[in-house]
Amino acid sequence: MARSHLTLAALASSVIPGFDPSGSQSLSTGTQGEFDTALVRDAAGAQYVVRVATSEATANDLTNQTVALTAMTQGVRSRLGFVVPTVMGLAPLRDALGVVFDFLPGRIISLADFDQNLTLSVLVGRATASIHQLPTGFVAEAGLPSFSAAETQRQSADMIARGRATGLLPATLVARWDEAIAEASLWQFEPTVIHGSLGVDRFVIGEDSVTGVLGWGSMRVGDPAWDMHWLISLDSESQSEAFGAYTSVRLSSVDPNIRQRAILYSELELMRWLMHGVDLQRQDIIDDAVALLDRLVDTVRDEETNTVGQDDAPVLNVSEVESLLAATPEIEDAAQNQTADVFAATEQYSSTQEYNFPSPAAVEETPFASELGQVTEAPALSPDDVETAPTPLAAPRVDENGQPLPERETPRFSDDKF
Repeated sequence: MARSHLTLAALASSVIPGFDPSGSQSLSTGTQGEFDTALVRDAAGAQYVVRVATSEATANDLTNQTVALTAMTQGVRSRLGFVVPTVMGLAPLRDALGVVFDFLPGRIISLADFDQNLTLSVLVGRATASIHQLPTGFVAEAGLPSFSAAETQRQSADMIARGRATGLLPATLVARWDEAIAEASLWQFEPTVIHGSLGVDRFVIGEDSVTGVLGWGSMRVGDPAWDMHWLISLDSESQSEAFGAYTSVRLSSVDPNIRQRAILYSELELMRWLMHGVDLQRQDIIDDAVALLDRLVDTVRDEETNTVGQDDAPVLNVSEVESLLAATPEIEDAAQNQTADVFAATEQYSSTQEYNFPSPAAVEETPFASELGQVTEAPALSPDDVETAPTPLAAPRVDENGQPLPERETPRFSDDKF
């Protein structure tokens, strides 16, 4: 049974010394019950988000994010041009993991915002570059995953081989991706700290800047192009602005093939969607993925080059592939068992009736509270700790006559390989 926001408010008061909640409200991020979440405030205006996992997968996600955010010391955070959530403490519960974070106010952007504001692309590009400029040492010290360029290349090859084994991949795409994997120059990059699950809904925007970045449960050292592949869903001009702003910050540190690898990863999302359906034995997902892959074949056949590994690979044509994902079927059962967002911003939340109360509700007692220890004692993570699934990117949905269909929400997943 879902925990009420009153219970979660009491958890916050048990974690934060001197915190006396004066109001709370249940929050929803559209993740189909994967977390019990509340926004809690006190009379002085301090606000905290209390989140309790409701499955093993989401408990792993909370653990990962707790480790990552705790590893980000004040010195590390000072190198960023924005704030990231702070873990205020672990909430004591009998049968689940709960974490209290400070609340980051602001507005979450959408893909549609980029159509009206090219400056947004610049802000996002610069913010992403600042993440990739962080020193890598603190990630290793926290026991978070680290992948070399060679390991990333091998993991990509292994994924393609796994997809090939299904017998459902078009030969044209297999040849295209194999050629990219074999192109040695494509994989000559310096691994950086990466967010690991960046997307349009991770950025908190103020009046004229990125004020915060959310969802750090997949942070690791790896290919910076992985953080950039979601940008391929933008229009050509917005992409160019974002990649240009990114390069202007990183200067000599940026590699010349980052955009090509980002394109490759965006295409491999379709294959990951196929593998997700195979793993779940969901024929509707498999059929949808096969149709999307066939349409991708039609797109790449129109290109003058036949590999995403070449510098002159046409980004605009490949970005059109993302619109194919509009027909992604809902995956209610699958979403319950996958890694989901740990944070969402104000306008993504839907709340129930808000309550004000003079004193916190009773906190659930736990015989395991002492075993939780401090956040810094969280176990070291391996890249295989969380089983993940592909991220179908958002795009307008239309019927067979080209008429817009009602919007529906696409579950979001993170990745722990690239």
